[in-house]
Amino acid sequence: MFRAATAPLLVEIELFDEQQATQSELFAELYVPALRHGVQYLRYVTTPVSYWANFIIQYRIEFEAQSEYCWLTKLTPRQFGFTAGHDLREFYGRVLATGRRLLPAGTAPLLRGTYLDQPEGEALKIAMNPVPDSAGGLMGLALGHRRKGNGLWLDDWRWHPEQAHLMSVDTPWLFAL
Repeated sequence: MFRAATAPLLVEIELFDEQQATQSELFAELYVPALRHGVQYLRYVTTPVSYWANFIIQYRIEFEAQSEYCWLTKLTPRQFGFTAGHDLREFYGRVLATGRRLLPAGTAPLLRGTYLDQPEGEALKIAMNPVPDSAGGLMGLALGHRRKGNGLWLDDWRWHPEQAHLMSVDTPWLFAL
């Protein structure tokens, strides 16, 4: 377990090794404090934030009224029977039917501020209540470690119905257990 001391709160995250995570489905445990505004969550992020991720956090998300501990699990659409592009609502539906939950909105910036040893090339999409974009699609948040020295990012993801066939079935998503 490591802690990132960032005023005004202490964020705790415990990452589990790959073998342990595979056996128990547990990727990490994260304390998500209840804060009133996205700017308070952005204080935890020490890496670049994409324009749209910043916009989503500051203006489009309703944050939870209560703090909570989240046990995170990493899942892919392929694990739920998808073999090619997928409908986001159908994917969420299949996962939620197994008792897993969407993550609180504050998860992405808190994880980005603490998950600093993310493997290069890994992208983790945060399973959260998506927000609509102006083109009829949905947007959410993701953690990325871009290749070629671009480093760690707090990024956004988008899903448009007409582009569902382009969605990778092997991209990992984080859900709450």
